[in-house]
Amino acid sequence: MKKCAAIAATMLFLLSLCGCGKSAYRYTYTDVFDTVTTFVLYAENEKTADALAEKLHERLAFYHRLYSIYDTFDGASNLRTVNERAGETVEVEREILDLLTFGKDAFVKTNGKVNIAMGSVLQLWHEARDATKLPSASALAAAAVHCDIENLLIDEAAQTVRLADPAMRLDVGAVAKGFAGERLADYARELGIDSALFSLGGNVVAVGDKGGEPFVIGIEDPRDLQSYTKKVAARDLAVVTSGDYQRYFTLDGVRYHHLIDPATRYPAPFFQAVTVVGADSGVADMLSTALFLMPQDEGAALLATFDGYAAMWTDANGTQILSDKFEEILYNQR
Repeated sequence: MKKCAAIAATMLFLLSLCGCGKSAYRYTYTDVFDTVTTFVLYAENEKTADALAEKLHERLAFYHRLYSIYDTFDGASNLRTVNERAGETVEVEREILDLLTFGKDAFVKTNGKVNIAMGSVLQLWHEARDATKLPSASALAAAAVHCDIENLLIDEAAQTVRLADPAMRLDVGAVAKGFAGERLADYARELGIDSALFSLGGNVVAVGDKGGEPFVIGIEDPRDLQSYTKKVAARDLAVVTSGDYQRYFTLDGVRYHHLIDPATRYPAPFFQAVTVVGADSGVADMLSTALFLMPQDEGAALLATFDGYAAMWTDANGTQILSDKFEEILYNQR
C-alpha cells in the first residue's frame, strides 16, 4: 500500500470540548493498511466514544483484510487470493468488487495513470527497494506486458473476479486507503457520528465539523516532516497527499520513490508531493496519485474535469502551486 512510512497530511486538533458540548477522544492503531491510523471522535463521554471506535476499527480491519495483496486470512478470499489464482474465477465479497470497479473507472478517468493492474511492475520496484538495487529495464518491460486492465474481468451478477492473464497481478495501493476511508466515513454517519476525523496515513477524512468550526488539517513539508507548509479548513472533506518521501530508497545520490509512472515504468520526476482536497476520499486518493505522475499543466487540466476538487503541487525544487479552489480553503485566510 502507498503512503505508509510517513503521514503526508496530519490532523491538527486539541483534545478539548467541541462547540456542541462534546469532548474529543483520540484512538491510534497500527494494525490496518500498513500505516498509523488515527480516529478522533467527538462524543458525550468516553464510554460512548470507546464503543464507536471499536465498531469503526472493526469495519476498517474488515477492509484491510479484503484489500491486502500481501497477507491471507482464515475464511476469507481477498486480493492476494485473486492474485494467487490468476487465470481462475474467484468468488469475492461485494466490497472487493466495488473497489475493483472503482479501480477500472480510475484507469479511464486518469488516462491510464492510475492502473491497479500494474502489480507485476510494482512488485519489481518493491523488491528493488528492499535490495537497494534498480530493476533491469528488460525485466520492467517484460512485466509491463501483463498490466492490461482489460484482463481484469468482473462479473457483478455472479460476484466473481478473474484475471484473464495468469501472469497479471493487482496492486490497489493507489486507491485502497482512500476508498476504504470514504466507506469508513459513510459508516460513521450510519452510526450517528456527526463530528469526527479519520487519518489513514496520508489520507485524512473529516466528518462534519467541530461544533460549527472547521477542522484544521496540516499539510506536511515533504523535506521537513516536523513542519506544515499549509493548513486547510475542512468540513466533510478529504485531504490526501501522495509524495516521494514515504517509500523510497537512495542509490548513487538519486531518490527512487514508490510512485511509478505506467508510461515509463520508473518513478515520476515531477514533484515532491501533491495534495488533493475534495468530497470523496477515494477520488482524492486517485487524483493525488494521477497528478503526481504528470506535468503540472496536464494535471491541472485533469483536475478541472473533477468538480469541487482542489490541489496543491510541490515541485522538485519545493515550489508550491495551488489551484484556485485550494486557495479558497486555506485556513490562514480565515
